[in-house]
Amino acid sequence: MHINLNAMGTRMKRRRKELKMSQAELAEKVNVSNNHISSIETGKQIPSLTTFVKICVSASGIRSLKALL
Repeated sequence: MHINLNAMGTRMKRRRKELKMSQAELAEKVNVSNNHISSIETGKQIPSLTTFVKICVSASGIRSLKALL
């Protein structure tokens, strides 16, 4: 399966901005660096599964991953 990293990053950035969240705020919530968030949003890096799930949880407004389990 091919993943379009640029499209994924663009969607992630759009959602982050809809939430009025800075890269620094998202990075803090996900426990990664600002540079890593930027690299994901520009399609330069692929997030680990753990980081991807944390980003999805942050973007969904769910306060805890436990709410999904």
